[in-house]
Amino acid sequence: MKTYNQTKKINSDLYTPVSLYLKLRDYYAEPLLLEAGDYHSKNNSKSYLCLAPLSTFEVSDSEYFIRTENSARSFSYTNTDEIIKAFKDFRAEIGNSLSSEEKYPEMFFGFTSYDFSLCRMKIKMKEKKSPVPLMYYSFYSVLISMDHFRDELTVTTFALSEQASRKLLDEVLERIQFGMFPELKFSVSN
Repeated sequence: MKTYNQTKKINSDLYTPVSLYLKLRDYYAEPLLLEAGDYHSKNNSKSYLCLAPLSTFEVSDSEYFIRTENSARSFSYTNTDEIIKAFKDFRAEIGNSLSSEEKYPEMFFGFTSYDFSLCRMKIKMKEKKSPVPLMYYSFYSVLISMDHFRDELTVTTFALSEQASRKLLDEVLERIQFGMFPELKFSVSN
């Protein structure tokens, strides 16, 4: 799977992470907003908005899953070392699929749960089933990075063709600049 990307930087002084999220959340699957808490420092002053995962790596109690736009595979595992190796392979496969030489350190967004770290340290806990995955990371087709210190918005799109990536970038930029918040109608029932 070869992945093509397009990037555009624009001034972000008219936008907030939440306003962007509200404009885009209804158009793209599984939106994720990670908002910076410190806007006054040069370090850690970025917020991220991720839209429409291209690939996802998810770990449950007994198996892990790798999902892409057109396939889903599941694998069983016996120890956490297998998970770590599978996740490294997943990241490398995505990283090697990029068409440009530029590497994106902020490519995967998700979480590793506390329970996974306990499994990793081989600490025995009471058996409990949780609906929350032990690990969940996605590679998104739209990555919006907002640098609050520089007032700079970077929109990067990833797609399976250069033309699709360019079209997606134009679509996202148009929705950011000219999009309105969707109007939702409410009514009283009873």
